[in-house]
Amino acid sequence: MVTTADFLNWLGGLQPGVSSFLGSLTGALGGLIAVLIGALFNAALNRRRDDRLRKTDATAVALALQAELFTLRETFRRNTESASDQAVGGRHFIVTTISQSDLIFFRLGERITLIKSEALKDVVSAYLAIDNYFQVISIISGGDVRLAYGGRAYFHLSPGQVRLYAEATKSMQQFFETALNALKRQQ
Repeated sequence: MVTTADFLNWLGGLQPGVSSFLGSLTGALGGLIAVLIGALFNAALNRRRDDRLRKTDATAVALALQAELFTLRETFRRNTESASDQAVGGRHFIVTTISQSDLIFFRLGERITLIKSEALKDVVSAYLAIDNYFQVISIISGGDVRLAYGGRAYFHLSPGQVRLYAEATKSMQQFFETALNALKRQQ
């Protein structure tokens, strides 16, 4: 077995250039190992920070969508109640559409992918239902569409059409409820 004293004697017996080379090689190797350890540690810190930021961003997106879907659900609930009251009274009813440009969902872009896929399916279904809402109301009203300020459309519904509208808006509420529950489960 080689002892430290034997190693130092061997090293002292070498030519000066060789021992200098071995010292430089040892120092460079130690420096390389230190740099690699530092890089790996830095990468781990960056990954943790990125994960934390991604989770915070996902929470913000989910909360924004929850707030929007809650508002839409309540709007459709009030419209259903109001339309039902109008239908019972035999009165006409005016319905406005929801403009896609007003919705947060369509402004999120790729940030929507921060939502987990199980919840995203239900959220997208709710927004597709909103997109189909215009077509459903157009069919119910017989295509009597008028444009209002801001590019929104409104429909004038007769008492018979109001009943169909109330049923359509009631079914819309279920899409919102499902999406809201999915977003709550994500958090």
